Amino acid sequence: MLLRAKFWLQVVTELKNRGVTDIFIACVDGLKGFPEAIGALYPQTAVQQCLVHMVRHSLNYVSWKMRKVVAADLKTIYSAATADEAVLRLQEFEEKCGADYPTVVKSWRSNCERLVPLFEYPLEIRRRGRPLYRNVQPSGHNLREYHCPCNFNLFEQLLPLY
Repeated sequence: MLLRAKFWLQVVTELKNRGVTDIFIACVDGLKGFPEAIGALYPQTAVQQCLVHMVRHSLNYVSWKMRKVVAADLKTIYSAATADEAVLRLQEFEEKCGADYPTVVKSWRSNCERLVPLFEYPLEIRRRGRPLYRNVQPSGHNLREYHCPCNFNLFEQLLPLY
């Protein structure tokens, strides 16, 4: 863990050395030490866990037959209108699926702090990002080059809404 944290701190320090003075929001994919490195050099940055990565990670623990059902249940959590409603939806998910999928519940509970920044924005702004999640395609023929929507810069789309 220490080596990964040190690596990410070097990466973020390099960004600062290259002139990045502020980061409004950082969407991270669960790499150990990365959120902490961002927070160390850019303490005002809101660090958001990527929902695409959260759902994909969760579905790794679900049988193929149940994936659509569990994905629909998870969607009620991240599409909630407020953080409080999302917590209620997570509790409902835990009651319904917690016995069958304890790892999924544990993952969502442990990442709850990183999911809350999403709810600080109006629903209209959060919905603006949704088409990106549906329209993202693999780059070329190499699926390893898949571009996650968290790499898109939504700032230009969101700025006029403020």
